[in-house]
Amino acid sequence: MTLLLIAFLLSFAISFVGSIQPGPVNLAVLSSSLQQKNRNAIFVAIGGSWPEFVFCFIALKAADYLIQWKQYFLYFQVLMILLLLFIAIYLWFNTTSIIAKSTKKKDLFWVVFWL
Repeated sequence: MTLLLIAFLLSFAISFVGSIQPGPVNLAVLSSSLQQKNRNAIFVAIGGSWPEFVFCFIALKAADYLIQWKQYFLYFQVLMILLLLFIAIYLWFNTTSIIAKSTKKKDLFWVVFWL
């Protein structure tokens, strides 16, 4: 259990440091804080950071589970590559217009949550 907790905390720290880069979520926070109210920027930031906790937990549980199924690693990797490519292409064409049109706090939270 302690090893799992250490892995979770290490993954959280690495994820936090990786989130500092000027990625789509951080640029959305910057854009909303400059063009809209600071309160909206806070909702965008919360919406963008909350999935990091969820993703980290899911990744640790999935890694624990997948160790038992080593023969399916290649299939899983190909599936993840295809899924991430699909999401990247979708966001490339749709995200900018969605963020620019969103002014409600709830909309901003969910837009950046899915970003």
